[in-house]
Amino acid sequence: MDANFRDFYKNVDVPENEARWKRTKTYSKGTPDEATLSIELSEDTSSFDKELYLNVFNNIIHGCDPKREDNPITWKFGGKWPPYKAPVGECRSQYKFFLNSIFIHGGSWATADYGQETLKKRAGACIGSTPTSWKF
Repeated sequence: MDANFRDFYKNVDVPENEARWKRTKTYSKGTPDEATLSIELSEDTSSFDKELYLNVFNNIIHGCDPKREDNPITWKFGGKWPPYKAPVGECRSQYKFFLNSIFIHGGSWATADYGQETLKKRAGACIGSTPTSWKF
């Protein structure tokens, strides 16, 4: 989410002296991380302060659960406390003729990239080599 709102902030097209404009962008569409960010100015507002936006959005996303030593991957409050400090779960592999069957469950392993950077590497550690065919 951090990368999304920072990208939106950096790349939003802000018209000069125009009231009631709106900009919307969807990130990671079709994934568990899908998020739509939107800015809309009211009828009587024609100026937009990017720095204020960045500070307000950062507070919305992290105001209640800042990144700190006991929450290094910024898990959102409301669940188990203290939160996990790294991806958790288990992995089991079973050889089936010329294919491996892999069972993995846990949390904080895969999101918008469908596990290409996290889950795939964990599966590789489980079976002893990185999978060559990867699908869900």
